[in-house]
Amino acid sequence: MDTGSDFELIGSKFYEYDGNNKVIKFTIRDFAEMIYEPTYGSNGLISTVAISDTFGGTAMTRKSRAEYEYNTQNKRIKDSTISISTSNVQARTLYNRDANGNLLSYETFYFFNGTWHTSSRMTYTYDANNRMTSSASAFDMGAGIVNFFKDSFEYAGTTIMQPVTRMTQMWDDVDQEWDNDTRITTTLNAQNLADTEVSCSWAGAAWDTIDRMVYHYDANNLLQYTDGFRYIANTFETNPYDHNYYYYEDYFPTGITNTTAAKEDVIIYPNPATEALTVKGTVGNSIHIYALNGALIHTQQQHNDKQTIDIHHLQPGAYILSVHDKQGTPLSQQQFTKL
Repeated sequence: MDTGSDFELIGSKFYEYDGNNKVIKFTIRDFAEMIYEPTYGSNGLISTVAISDTFGGTAMTRKSRAEYEYNTQNKRIKDSTISISTSNVQARTLYNRDANGNLLSYETFYFFNGTWHTSSRMTYTYDANNRMTSSASAFDMGAGIVNFFKDSFEYAGTTIMQPVTRMTQMWDDVDQEWDNDTRITTTLNAQNLADTEVSCSWAGAAWDTIDRMVYHYDANNLLQYTDGFRYIANTFETNPYDHNYYYYEDYFPTGITNTTAAKEDVIIYPNPATEALTVKGTVGNSIHIYALNGALIHTQQQHNDKQTIDIHHLQPGAYILSVHDKQGTPLSQQQFTKL
């Protein structure tokens, strides 16, 4: 952080990975030190996390353990935090999902004086295309669970996955209603990526424009930089007051062979994609989708020379699609973007 005369280190984060590029140790150092050490289950997802810290002036000591449970869709349904010293469950989170795997709500509980208490609750709604239309939070501030804030989202058409409007409301405990707070209106480019975002705040009777953010991309639709412009005297300033720059490096998960010659036989389209990908290749191959951190997200057999893969459930971002032959030998890997 810039303290006025120079940059001063206020905190550090360190990650360690195994041979499959999965995090096996995460360390935070600021006014104290915390270490998280996850282990993974047969589904490739985190099953437990050992948590150590130096809080209270102690030496680095393992004090708790988090455990995670999943349903048959590999969606998280329960977290539990267990004290190492007492072996008792201290806190837990329960997740409620619909038939499509969408998260409808989750509640966090803590155990105190022999009783479970609700500390927070998040609820979500979705449209017919499984796009989130609202998220609302509630917390126990000492007198029971009460509403706090709510985000509402609107979309353009039926295939656009990025919201074109996001409105935040704050809960008025006196009038028992949601009051407008901020609103962001997004204009999309031809690739359905954010082109500009205009931010407004609620001035009591109308929306007051604050600023505009402009997004710039490279030829691969990767975000290069953003410029922020203040709205003053009923117009946006010419010179930006804020710059954010983004840098990238090529990355491929360990163990995936990049066979350029085989790419001619395996074609994926469209790219970018929103709802589904088509893989054109040899019947009998297996198709694997990886996150950029190497985690296997999806796998299926190729039963047709043009196999369709449903990706509507994936979060927007970049992924790796790898095709293996019948013996499991990687033939091709290609990166695609989920909008």
